[in-house]
Amino acid sequence: MKKIRTLSVIIITMILTITSFSNVTAATNVISDKNDGVTIYYNNDDPESLTDSSYEEPKERKFVTEEFAKSQQSNEIGIQNDYGVREYSTVKKTEYHTKITTPTGQNPGGMKFSTGGGFYVNLDGGYNTSFTLGSSWGPIDYSVSVGYAKTYNIGGVLVLAPSTKYYYKAMIDRTIRLRHVLVDRYQYGSYKYSYWTTWKDVYRERAYAQRVN
Repeated sequence: MKKIRTLSVIIITMILTITSFSNVTAATNVISDKNDGVTIYYNNDDPESLTDSSYEEPKERKFVTEEFAKSQQSNEIGIQNDYGVREYSTVKKTEYHTKITTPTGQNPGGMKFSTGGGFYVNLDGGYNTSFTLGSSWGPIDYSVSVGYAKTYNIGGVLVLAPSTKYYYKAMIDRTIRLRHVLVDRYQYGSYKYSYWTTWKDVYRERAYAQRVN
């Protein structure tokens, strides 16, 4: 009996280890070096499970605002009251928008690397900048870090200057992904209502050196 129990523990431990490793791998960023900088693609998983092809949509939808739907997830004292609730999310449209920022920490006139070199760019550094993106379904507010750059190692990615003859500044080019999502909410198998929401994230970031003079 002890051998059987020991074997069971080993098998369970192996399963948990493999599962944990898979989760870490799925969240790993893919980095590819380019001639003009470093590009980072994110393996972003959807925040919620997407509706599969077998899902039958309600014949008639009752729409509420996203604010109302979120307010129904908990009561005033913070106790969850959404027992038996299941939401089916369907991405109806995806758009990509570009946002370019200039990392802080740099010389105003740029930097010349006479003997070669480049910038270390911390993509998450600096202050946050907020802006509004004009999607086809309405304005979407978003916020990103402008980044932080130095000529010595501060962590982050190394971006080499393309030439030793000119002055350069480090820049960050981000591709922001917006997804227009229709959510159908059910409780204990009965349809309750639907609402629209937007999933938004940074799909790709590219740090590069831009010539200033």
